Amino acid sequence: MVPTASASQSATAGKNTCTVTAVKPTLSAKNLFGTATVTCSVSTTVTLEMGVVEMDGTLEDTKVPIAVKSVTVVASAGKAVSASTATATCLSTETDNEEYATKVRVNISGTVSAWDRTVPTNNQYAC
Repeated sequence: MVPTASASQSATAGKNTCTVTAVKPTLSAKNLFGTATVTCSVSTTVTLEMGVVEMDGTLEDTKVPIAVKSVTVVASAGKAVSASTATATCLSTETDNEEYATKVRVNISGTVSAWDRTVPTNNQYAC
């Protein structure tokens, strides 16, 4: 079984550090979307690049269900703010259930963090 923990990623610009954390995708009535939270040390506007990918083991499948898009959010100092991807119909390309992951990175004044990505368990999403 693959671990389900997700590590956060950070970017620092001047005195401001923003930390972004991907949250596992949500599947409801065959609709799929991803969510992430970001917390900054100084109030600021940041851009999150986020999407949902289908995983094949530890590799991202080339058939991206929710392409990465930019979302601009206003973060108050020390307070987590959430953002979501677009919603798409959950597609199954396997004989078993799917493994989907949210991926996100934060852009603070041109400084971009590494990608944070959730790690799904096997057959987690029944499309």
